[in-house]
Amino acid sequence: MLEVKDLQIRIGARVLLDGVSFRVDTGDKVGLVGRNGAGKTTLTKVIAGDFAATEGYAKVTGEVGYLPQDPRAANPHESARTRILDARGLGHLIEGMSKATTDMASGDETVSAAAMKKYGRLNDQFLAAGGYQAEAEAATIASHLNLPHTTLDQELGTLSGGQRRRIALARILFQNAPLLVLDEPTNDLDVDTLRALEEGLEAFPGCAVVISHDRWFLDRIATHILAFEGDSQVVWFEGNYSDYEEDRKRRLGAEADQPHRIKYKPLTR
Repeated sequence: MLEVKDLQIRIGARVLLDGVSFRVDTGDKVGLVGRNGAGKTTLTKVIAGDFAATEGYAKVTGEVGYLPQDPRAANPHESARTRILDARGLGHLIEGMSKATTDMASGDETVSAAAMKKYGRLNDQFLAAGGYQAEAEAATIASHLNLPHTTLDQELGTLSGGQRRRIALARILFQNAPLLVLDEPTNDLDVDTLRALEEGLEAFPGCAVVISHDRWFLDRIATHILAFEGDSQVVWFEGNYSDYEEDRKRRLGAEADQPHRIKYKPLTR
C-alpha cells in the first residue's frame, strides 16, 4: 500500500528526515509521534503528493484519502451532504437530478424535454457510481460521527469548526481509498465522535497513517508507531503507543548504561 524508501526531507538548510525507509501494508494503522516541528506533517504531505521529497520516494498503491490538520477550504454555500457524497462524485449528481426533476414539471415543453434527457443521463451516472447503496453508506458514516440529517442539509459556511471537522472525516471515510493519511483527526471532536472514529478506523480494511498527540487514541487504533526521536531520525515500532513508550524507556536506559555501544539509526521494515 505504501513504501517509503531512503526518504530525505529538507526545508532550506534544515534536514527534517534523512534516510527513512518503511512499508505500510493492508490492515496496518501507523501512529506518527514526536515533538512539533519534527517533520510529521511534512511527511504526510509527501505521502499525499502535496510536497516533494528532497531524496528518495514515497510510493503509494491506489488512492490516498488525505485529511490535513487544516482541511482544504470548500465552497461555504455547498451543503454538508453534497460535500461528503462528492468524495465519490455523487453529491452534484444528486443535486443535478433534483434540479432536473423540478424542470420536468415546467410548462415549457422544450425545458421539460431537455430536463428529462438530463435526468436520464445523470441517473445512469448515479447508478454506475453505486447509487442508493452508496448514499445509504454515506448516511451511516455521518450518523456514526454524530452528523444528523439536519446538519447534513446545512451549508458548510453555517457550521462550527467541530462540525466541519466531522464532515471532513466523513468525506475521507466515505471516499473508500485504500490508504488514509490523517493529520490530528481528533481535533475538535467530542467523546462520542472520537469513539466512533476509533471504531471506524479499527474496522477500516485498508491502512492508515495518523498523526496524533492523543496517546489513548493511539493505544486504541495503532498497530505500529513511527516515532520522530530527533536529529532527523525515526524509529519504527510494532505495537501501540504505550508499548512504544516502554521500549523507548528501555532503550534510553541501555544507552545510559552503555553509551559507547548503543547507537540508534532509522529502522527499515
